[in-house]
Amino acid sequence: MITRVNFFSFLLVIGFVTGCDTAPSSSSASTTIRSDSFTFTIPEGWISVKPDRKKTKAELLYGSKTWYRADAMIRVDSGKPAIPNAMELAKSFAESDKGKLLPDTVDLAGETGYVVVTESKTLRAPCYFIAVIRNEKCYLLMGASKGKVEVKDVIDEIRQSWEWID
Repeated sequence: MITRVNFFSFLLVIGFVTGCDTAPSSSSASTTIRSDSFTFTIPEGWISVKPDRKKTKAELLYGSKTWYRADAMIRVDSGKPAIPNAMELAKSFAESDKGKLLPDTVDLAGETGYVVVTESKTLRAPCYFIAVIRNEKCYLLMGASKGKVEVKDVIDEIRQSWEWID
């Protein structure tokens, strides 16, 4: 039986992770993000800002250097999964946030990703979300937009450059 997991409660659960490297602070000079377990290229026009949470391994903004003024935001969170199966985790998120789990999966550098879309038009909740579990850690690649930026396309670009660090 799948229990419904509120998105913010879920993020709290995975937030208790140690040993993370954070993205560069407010720098558009860097062209890549590198954490302890992955790397990817920053899409053109986006800037990397220093995450304010331990579980957030990368945070990108479009249109401003502060999240509340940005037109869109992409975050990568990582930690111990609240539900140890990526598909069930994505399904639980979709149910709790009135989203939809898409039937097709995506590839994230050889790992199967499960995609959820929602109707969110704010930066407080993602409108496009990919869940992957690798080496007993959950990776959440999330995009939020105020409606002016198509984050799915940007996340697809990130996926194409994504590499795991073993």
